[in-house]
Amino acid sequence: MTGRATIAATPYGPASAPPLVFFRGLPAAPHAPRGVDAATERLTLRGTQGHRVHALGRPGALPDGADMAEIADLYGRALRRRFAAPVPVLATSTGASIALQLAADHPELVSALVVVSGAGRLGDEGRLLQRRYADQLEAGDRRADTELALATLDFFGAGPILRTVAPLLPVPEALETLVPLVRAEDGYDMLGRAHRISAPTLFLCGDHDAFYPPEVVYETARRIPHARVVLHRRCAHGEVVLRPGHGAAVRGFLHRHRVR
Repeated sequence: MTGRATIAATPYGPASAPPLVFFRGLPAAPHAPRGVDAATERLTLRGTQGHRVHALGRPGALPDGADMAEIADLYGRALRRRFAAPVPVLATSTGASIALQLAADHPELVSALVVVSGAGRLGDEGRLLQRRYADQLEAGDRRADTELALATLDFFGAGPILRTVAPLLPVPEALETLVPLVRAEDGYDMLGRAHRISAPTLFLCGDHDAFYPPEVVYETARRIPHARVVLHRRCAHGEVVLRPGHGAAVRGFLHRHRVR
């Protein structure tokens, strides 16, 4: 992959605070999110108070056929340009896939890693769900976002509510970068490189995650020195950030592993 793809950052918190980088999950808005996506981002960032958060979305350009290692390299270049020292990273879902790949391939860039609803590869069901999502996006099928929302948050009878709300979600921006990102995650598997991650790592996951099931999360964590897993019971993929203890878990981990 050649050239320099722009990766826009949405800032949160005081400019004088120590930095923290956030990698968004799908649809990984390339600029500041709006509406429901903006509210979800705020929930996900609970526990990051005291940091200047740089929320990163999709690159401005991605070629067809890019793999996750190439995409992680793009983010690695962005971090090198922006920061003079390793930074803590918080990442969710597809963003967590990028962050794990980055931390394995470029361990010198990450000082601590919080993985929310993510792991070293997709589960079998998650791979099928994302293939369907990419196919629907390419076909212009407006059911794509509704079905993704249902797979992400359809827990304990919430389906009817989600079917009502999903059509109100904004249409994803820049499909020319979204589809290659989803396709790249299809072939993503960094388990063989997980041992290269040197940053302290915390996994926050749900036991009903259709994309990254607990067994894959634990398999990933076992390969990372000193990694820890917090498993939420009766919890779907997108519900982890809604749990009352989410902010406290993130805040405590970042505090324990802050760069002094």
